[in-house]
Amino acid sequence: MIGVEGIALKKHIELLCIHARAKLGYMHSVGITHLGGNLNRVIGMYKAFIRPTMKYALEI
Repeated sequence: MIGVEGIALKKHIELLCIHARAKLGYMHSVGITHLGGNLNRVIGMYKAFIRPTMKYALEI
């Protein structure tokens, strides 16, 4: 991701999206979706696991 020209921003963001999708897949596998479970739990899991990954991309 870091080369002669610095950080390859596009590649970095693509990798972060892959990680966020993997976390989302885990949430779905344990039954935490927008269709099932408590809405507050779904929002809490999103805020705890997925949003920090995506916010990290914005800070760079």
